[in-house]
Amino acid sequence: MNEKDALNHYTTKWFAKQMHVFEDNIRAELHSNRSDIMSHFETCFKELCRKIMLSREREKADSACYISYSMLRVNFLIRKPLYLIEVFEENWFFSDPICEHVYEPDWITEPLFAFYESALNEHRKYGGKVNQVEVEKLMLIILSAQERHITDVAKAVLNEPTLRNMKEFQALNIKSFTITAGSYRGAFKILYEESGKK
Repeated sequence: MNEKDALNHYTTKWFAKQMHVFEDNIRAELHSNRSDIMSHFETCFKELCRKIMLSREREKADSACYISYSMLRVNFLIRKPLYLIEVFEENWFFSDPICEHVYEPDWITEPLFAFYESALNEHRKYGGKVNQVEVEKLMLIILSAQERHITDVAKAVLNEPTLRNMKEFQALNIKSFTITAGSYRGAFKILYEESGKK
């Protein structure tokens, strides 16, 4: 078996099957523990609001207008928080962030890392014919596919009136703002937008 055949065998005979098991488990987790998952996102958002307030007081910055959740896919492989949250003023394209925070959707990253470790153990059975880099590429493809679950949770939380009415957010007195999510410095989706117009 050459390297090409080994990779094909590894991908179709083991990896693809385990991928389907993983995805079924994630859907089940999201269904059974959705309340806890949303609560974790909300807690992170409250922490972000406190950071924004502190940064504004320290830097004499204007009101935050743009909040970006950026997925750093490589961070998954080195077990660092998956999302970097950056907060900008109105002219965000030309400015540095007011402050930064992180968000770790561990309901996805923890089981995915367990899958990654199993994938590495399995690839060793091929005697060096399946490169670890190929395994990492496969894992990042799966991670990208899970992004829709993460953004669905985020949109659901951010569009709840209770979140926007919480004291940490109200204290910021933000009239107009946009919250987005996507790949770092790449394409993004709008999770929530408030124009401030009545």
